[in-house]
Amino acid sequence: MASGAAGRLQVVGRLIAVTGAVVTFAVTVWYAQYLIQYALSHGAWGGAGLYPVVFALRLAVAGWVVWAALGSDRFVLLRVLLAAFGVSFIFLYGWYYMLMGMDDAIFYLAVSADLLYLIGTLPIGGAIVLSRIGSNPRNNRLEA
Repeated sequence: MASGAAGRLQVVGRLIAVTGAVVTFAVTVWYAQYLIQYALSHGAWGGAGLYPVVFALRLAVAGWVVWAALGSDRFVLLRVLLAAFGVSFIFLYGWYYMLMGMDDAIFYLAVSADLLYLIGTLPIGGAIVLSRIGSNPRNNRLEA
């Protein structure tokens, strides 16, 4: 674990990542409960389509992010957060939830969780840069 400003940035990035995963979990469970309730009351399990698979994959991505935030170094976490944003937003209908948000605002929370993954990369990247340049403000070159 890095010390000083780099350590604080790393903690902030990890908190943002876990927050995104918690919001993803809450929105996914809420919408899955709504979908199950609708399917049971109308007898229309075929109307669920791919949503059960998408919900399971979104929960898996959220778990992956929490695992990386709690137990890996900052380089792995940076890669996991970038991949989680790409997978959640592009492949797991984050872009579609953004469009559906005009009908029901809960979908904006799902998109916000995807964006929290992306936002979490900023302090993690800053921690990586700060740990490489050191604490001397006059040292302006990166060292390997």
